Amino acid sequence: MMTQQRHTEAPAACIWTQAGVLRDRLCDRGFACDSCPLDAALRRVEPPDACLDAGLTFETIAVSVPEGVATLPPSLVQPFLRMDLCNECRYSPNHVWLRRDVSARYWCGLDSFAAALLPDDAIVVSAASGTRLDVGDPCAWIYSRDLALPISAPIRGTLTAHRHDSTIPAASIIAGPYSSGAIVAVLPESQDAGVAHTRSALEQASHFRHDVRRLLAGLTRVARQHEISTGICLNDGGESVRSIRALLGDTAWSTFLRGFLCPAR
Repeated sequence: MMTQQRHTEAPAACIWTQAGVLRDRLCDRGFACDSCPLDAALRRVEPPDACLDAGLTFETIAVSVPEGVATLPPSLVQPFLRMDLCNECRYSPNHVWLRRDVSARYWCGLDSFAAALLPDDAIVVSAASGTRLDVGDPCAWIYSRDLALPISAPIRGTLTAHRHDSTIPAASIIAGPYSSGAIVAVLPESQDAGVAHTRSALEQASHFRHDVRRLLAGLTRVARQHEISTGICLNDGGESVRSIRALLGDTAWSTFLRGFLCPAR
């Protein structure tokens, strides 16, 4: 007697893979593109920033002033003593937030601690639409003079949209880290896709305070060295020190920034 063998068809390549936009993406929806959130995101059927800023609530995180910080210029200290956290976001250890929108995508951006570290002349340049990302892969880069610092994706999936046509001035992120500072949207590969490894706003508050104290302690050590030589409030030519970068110098500042924003991989 002949036995019948049942063959299971493997999912066919997504039409976006066939078009060369995506890499190795399989379709498990029977090519029902009308109901596919990835297809909608890539076609931008819905504006990428629709309802992104609606219904957000915030907590202000206050940080006590560490001992010895009085030697620092107030302009360097004040931005880190009171910072906002968005309750609707989740957070990576590298100060990147993510928030789900109505299309099941997750928007990502820098939280208020990372925004306060940005120099005014920086720009953020996003990776291209269609880029496949794993957790920790660069979804964007911070550029300022000779600095090129990756922003690590907090979720695994496909980058599907940009908030600002792929380039964002630092001023937009500093002014509104959780709204105008949104950088990219990522469509997750699965329900988890790394989200379980992120933190709630309450958990991030503790991380904020820890990193602020670490930041100010490091700056205080530098301030004491400056007091011995030139004085903390003086730069070349007697110009007032108004930024962390001016205090540390480009090389040390770049190393300092990487210690907070780049993952150990």
